[in-house]
Amino acid sequence: ATLDLGGLGDPQGLKVDGTLVERSFRGGHTRIVIRTEQTILEFEMDSTVALPPIGSPVHLSLRPEAITCLPVGEDKSVL
Repeated sequence: ATLDLGGLGDPQGLKVDGTLVERSFRGGHTRIVIRTEQTILEFEMDSTVALPPIGSPVHLSLRPEAITCLPVGEDKSVL
């Protein structure tokens, strides 16, 4: 995922719009959680990316070849 702050991403590409609800620094990357209208999604971003404050609207551009879907575990409250 690429944070699309200026709306300059590929207009034909996959997009996710939502609200940044969580972020967690993990060394070389930062885990972010985005709440969309329909679900909650988790992404890993390069730690050098400047992120807006929690609660801010965000726009992500996605590269289909870089997407990995992980199964939900036994605890359905954890995504």
